[in-house]
Amino acid sequence: MRFPFAARAWGRRHVSDQGSGNIIDLRESPEDDVVLSVRDLTKYYPVRRGPLQRVASTAVALDCVSFDLRRGTTLAVVGESGGGKTTLSRCVAGLEKPTLGGVYLRSLRGEGGAGDNVPAHELDGAAARRFHRSCQLVTQHSATSLNRKRNVRDLIGRALKAYGSSSSLPIDAQVVAALERVGLSGQDLYRFPSEFSTGQLQRIAIARALALDPEVLVLDEPTASVDVSAQAHVLNLLARLQRDNGLSYLLVTHELSVARHMAEDVVVLRTGQVVESGPVESVLRHPGHPYTRRLIAADPEFEPGR
Repeated sequence: MRFPFAARAWGRRHVSDQGSGNIIDLRESPEDDVVLSVRDLTKYYPVRRGPLQRVASTAVALDCVSFDLRRGTTLAVVGESGGGKTTLSRCVAGLEKPTLGGVYLRSLRGEGGAGDNVPAHELDGAAARRFHRSCQLVTQHSATSLNRKRNVRDLIGRALKAYGSSSSLPIDAQVVAALERVGLSGQDLYRFPSEFSTGQLQRIAIARALALDPEVLVLDEPTASVDVSAQAHVLNLLARLQRDNGLSYLLVTHELSVARHMAEDVVVLRTGQVVESGPVESVLRHPGHPYTRRLIAADPEFEPGR
């Protein structure tokens, strides 16, 4: 299937002109510095109509999206609602299978088959479990992603049992350690989600991901479900965890101020297509694409000079 536009951002700054398809490369990333690569990631869904629900057309959610996430850094994906950001996060985390292209975790090079890297959606067995352990998703709405009928011990412990752990400590000890890393304690072990605030629930979701000792955290609007007073606490927690553990973040957000505060690199996504990418300061201070300029103009809290 051919698509009318494909903008590649393989770890470099580029500005794409939709009229001509020109790409201006401004920066290269050393391959050894890359922890996760997305190559030509495409996802479309069938549109069914009529009483027999026959496929009438396809809706393209992602169109040839490519970029590199550098080790120990944050890459922000920004754009309007409905632009494909959540679909991208779910495909990167392995919760949805792409139609074309793939996601490659560099630490799994050669696993799942002979030869070069194998895309994540083609891995199976131990290699697939290792990928899911190494690349964890923290969803936008933690209150709905956590089963309210299970206590914190079960919520985090089940993930450890499902994907395994490199630690020799008992499950309860690993759960307590994960809680303490996000500012909670062992006293919360047998409490249920209904007993926590939204900010605490977000911390529990982060602790569940951290318990598996991942390399990459995919953060889908991590501050969207918490109130303003808790947003700074969540962002500061994520910054501290990244600094202390060398984590790499793929941060999905519609807030340019959050992207600038947290990220070193940024990808601007419009209707499933990458229109601009590169260092966050360069892109947001000197946007090269009209869509990026519109995003900046539409954000009343973002001031490029500050």
